[in-house]
Amino acid sequence: MATNPGLLYKFPWEDMGNYKYLLYVPFAATVLSGNDDADNWSAHICTIAVLRYIVAQIFTSISRIHNITERTKIQDKGISYEQIDREDNWDDYIILQSYVMTAVHHLPYLGYGGFPLYNNAGLWQMLWWHVGPTEFVYYWLHRGLHHKFLYSRYHSHHHASFVTEPITGSVHPFMEHLMYTANFAIPLLGPFFQGGA
Repeated sequence: MATNPGLLYKFPWEDMGNYKYLLYVPFAATVLSGNDDADNWSAHICTIAVLRYIVAQIFTSISRIHNITERTKIQDKGISYEQIDREDNWDDYIILQSYVMTAVHHLPYLGYGGFPLYNNAGLWQMLWWHVGPTEFVYYWLHRGLHHKFLYSRYHSHHHASFVTEPITGSVHPFMEHLMYTANFAIPLLGPFFQGGA
């Protein structure tokens, strides 16, 4: 927990515990009932979420195999139960981004739809928007989060993890994830407005 939790510190579904996974039910029900839209949006959201969980599990499992990590380990100290409990909600950002992307998908005049399977111009535009403005904003956003006002209210939660693991990078309060989600929307929205996507 942050030393002095700020506005929108907790995720809206934090008090749901493991029942938070019920937030995926509307996506799964849409797919299973055959009511998905022409872009198979709900199927894509479910697939992306499952793949993100699998990748996180693979990297977490690998990071705990001593024979693989012994030469690159930064800390000899083992992970504490306090850190395990604090990082238990590491996946809240996946739920958040599933709902944010779905909201954008359904926005009039902006909603994503009818994308081709591959678009070379859109790929290069997305790369430019990511390497340029997104990384610039991310750098200054992260520096700002280290200012004592924001650090004590949000970012100290992330730095409370002494033994870093693959999931430690995604352990942030809700407000911080909103900031990151807005920033990482830049490479998705940039090509859209340029006509590349």
